[in-house]
Parts: sequence; structure tokens; C-alpha cells
Amino acid sequence: MRHIRLLAAAAAALSLSCAAAAAAGKQPLAARLTDRLGAAPTRIEPSPVPGWRLAVYGTQVFLVSEDGRWLVNGAVLALDRGEDIVEARRRQARLEAIEGFGERNMIVFRAKAQRRVLTVFTDVGCPYCRAFHRQVPALNEAGITVRYVPFALAPPGSPRHERMVSVWCAKDRRAALTAAKSDQPVPERRCESPVDAGTRLGRLLGFAGTPTLVTDTGEVLRGLVPTGQLLQMLAGKAPARPTPAAARGAR
Repeated sequence: MRHIRLLAAAAAALSLSCAAAAAAGKQPLAARLTDRLGAAPTRIEPSPVPGWRLAVYGTQVFLVSEDGRWLVNGAVLALDRGEDIVEARRRQARLEAIEGFGERNMIVFRAKAQRRVLTVFTDVGCPYCRAFHRQVPALNEAGITVRYVPFALAPPGSPRHERMVSVWCAKDRRAALTAAKSDQPVPERRCESPVDAGTRLGRLLGFAGTPTLVTDTGEVLRGLVPTGQLLQMLAGKAPARPTPAAARGAR
């Protein structure tokens, strides 16, 4: 009799377990990911891989199985075209975040005959940022618009941070930025500057040093890249990776 009661209890437990699994299986994928990861995705999108979806978390993108059991955090190659489909979506997410920040919060050096756009996360005090700024006229001449996003490497309240604020609050921000990167005086100014918002954006995108360059296709180049090599990269004549000697960002 005791064995029968135990079997009945086990069967009931199994039935409840199966019912719970079935209910979980009927949940939307977003709800399943929220339950399992403790964070809700920004959105769920179709993917080129049958039975899988793209889960977007802000600027991060993952491949997840439709049943919510498997998540891929890494490269997923489409062998027929040699493309990492997850990285392609991550590039798009970077661009969406940058455009959300808006050009009104950037300092823009626009090319007259614009062919490409380069967004540069910069701090006015880092030596490699200063060296990059000397390349801007040649980049503009080659049709490359340069857009600067503030990325403060010093904490709020420090003289270096306050100098960043003065640059972004200046009436002529382009002239103030050039002066700051040439060790020239910049009049102290205060406003609702985008310096801290730009710094948060850079950290959200996973950046740690400056200059960090983002192309208009969402590729990331870290550190100072010589003008000739950078132009070759933007023209598709060289891999979008700086050489080790040039890939040195400053802090």
C-alpha cells in the first residue's frame, strides 16, 4: 500500500513538473529570458539561423534558441558569406546608440565632399587624442567627417574634467577643442554639458581608453591609427584593425 502511495505522489509531482514546463514553453521568449537571466531584453528580433532569434540588450546582441534554453555569446559565422551575423547586429546597435546621443552633443569637423563619417570618443588631455586631432584636416580633405563624442578619463570636479566641460560649453566648440588639444587656454564655462552622458555612452559600448573610433558601419578602432592606414581602412583596402604599434589608447 505504501508503495502505491509513493508511486501516486511521484506521478502527481511528475504531472505538475510537466505542466510547469509546458507553461514555460508557452511563455514569450522575452519572458523566458527575463526569468532565466534576471534582465529583460530590449527586444527580440528574427535571425538568419532557423530556430534561433537575436536578443538585443541595449548595445549587446546574443543569439538565443527559440525555446530559451541556449544562448550564444560569441561569433556566429555564416559560412556562405564569411560574415559574423551577431557582430553585424552589434555594429548596428552601436550606431543606433551613437545616433541616439545626437550630433547636437558632438563637436563636428565636417568634410566639404563627405564620403565617410568617423565618430571619435575623445578626452582633451590624452596625448594620442591630440595626435589624432592633428590628422583631422587631412581626413576632412579626403572626404572624412570627424565627429567627437566627449569621453572623460578624469572624474567630475577634477581640472581635466572641468576643462572638458568648458570645451563643450564654449560658443565655438571646434575652436575650443583645438585650443585645448594644443595646450592653449580655454575660457572656463559652465552649462548642461554632454560630457558625462558621452562618457556613459562610451562605457556602455565597452570602451575604456581614448581615442576610440567608430566607423559609419559600426566597426571599432581603438587607439591612434596613422592617417594613411586609416584612409586605407575606410576605403576597404586594409583590414579594419590597427597595427599593434598604433593601437595604443591613452587614459
